[in-house]
Amino acid sequence: MGVVIKGLKLMNANSYDKIIIRENNGNYTVDVKGSLLKIPTLSLSYQFLDSLPGTNSEDKIIYIIEEFLRYSAINCVTDHQYLSRYAGYFSVIKGNRELDLRLINKSKFQCIPSMVMNKYCNDRISFCDYNKDINQIDFYTKGEQTSYQKKDVNFGSYLEFYLITKNNKLPEFEKKFIKDFLNDRLNQIGETATIENKNMWSGHTEDYVNLGYFLTCGNLVVSIDNITLLPEFISVVDKYNKTLETEKKMQLKMEGF
Repeated sequence: MGVVIKGLKLMNANSYDKIIIRENNGNYTVDVKGSLLKIPTLSLSYQFLDSLPGTNSEDKIIYIIEEFLRYSAINCVTDHQYLSRYAGYFSVIKGNRELDLRLINKSKFQCIPSMVMNKYCNDRISFCDYNKDINQIDFYTKGEQTSYQKKDVNFGSYLEFYLITKNNKLPEFEKKFIKDFLNDRLNQIGETATIENKNMWSGHTEDYVNLGYFLTCGNLVVSIDNITLLPEFISVVDKYNKTLETEKKMQLKMEGF
């Protein structure tokens, strides 16, 4: 059993676009892809192999994944671990570069999901903080994928979030994101929030097209594409509105009304 790294020069220079890690009967192939032209011409004294820990193959694979996460911003995780033809993890992690995991022995890599998702969640929080001035936001569900991005269109910019679902249910880390994200945005505005199911006249018949649910608060507009997300949004908005109303009453009482 062992680890074979293809594209070691790219790893030494930390100048790669994609890593594919494959497992076959306890052996691992790490295929590092990128352009050698991107590597600086100056001589590199750093040797990635020198930093690999011990002799255990699994420890080396985990270290390589840690290195990828350390130097990459993650904005998309696709989790195929429940596909029947794979006994373990088959995941694609994307950002400014990509990591493709094809690991069969799930029991040897129990730490990987938390490593990846902790990094992804932290990067998503940083993304939200950086884009606090954008008030048009779309939420979707996409089965085995969670991702986020900013899109620029003719009328401005908007943020797009896809949340992972399993058996039509949100995992706890996605529920926490909705709660934290909405509370942060709503508390900045400090106005009553509403959630409505909106329709639009088709223009050709008397039929109306359902546009889905929308959360509005001040100039904030959040579209909710999937009814799976709705209970989480309603819970946050109800609690926020009650707190806001209580604070207004207390303020009026202090002012003598």
